[in-house]
Amino acid sequence: MSQGFTRNISPTVFALVTSASYAATSSVSIYTISASNSNSASYVLQATSASNSNSASYVLQATSASWAPSEGKVIGLCMAYTPTAIGADAAEIPIPYSTNGLTPLSWSVNRINFRTQVSESISSSITIEKSLTGGIFTAVSLGTVQLSGSLYETYTGSVGTVISGNKMRFYVNELGTSQNWTITVEVNHI
Repeated sequence: MSQGFTRNISPTVFALVTSASYAATSSVSIYTISASNSNSASYVLQATSASNSNSASYVLQATSASWAPSEGKVIGLCMAYTPTAIGADAAEIPIPYSTNGLTPLSWSVNRINFRTQVSESISSSITIEKSLTGGIFTAVSLGTVQLSGSLYETYTGSVGTVISGNKMRFYVNELGTSQNWTITVEVNHI
């Protein structure tokens, strides 16, 4: 019925490089940088080059870390697809594993997005379902999203958790007259 996709959301980390003039004696400081999730890492300002003119270049290098950036993904359950009947979509999208493809992870389902290209006066409704087994899909509801008439998009937030290897799909509750549906689910590693 539809095609799914997975897209990584990953932060970018920059190394800070500075140049400074200093007297014959100088000291190196250790800085602790705290992240918003109250994890932290320690960094040291380390000389990389020096000359007789009392100038040096420094680079900020990590000496220890007790955190890693949160790993998030957007899982696409359908793109520009217009369902023709009420019921479960045939596509069952697997929940991603760690970057090595083997280690199972727990994910919080932070948001369900429902967008249509054409919306009419009758509302459309979907339920996102997960299945915990590797066999036949056994539906467990993660949340329902209602797209009211004359709107083009809606969402719901923080609806549950899934584990790598679970399957996810959407179930059409109300077909309405909207067309070209795009349904995505945003998950974060917990």
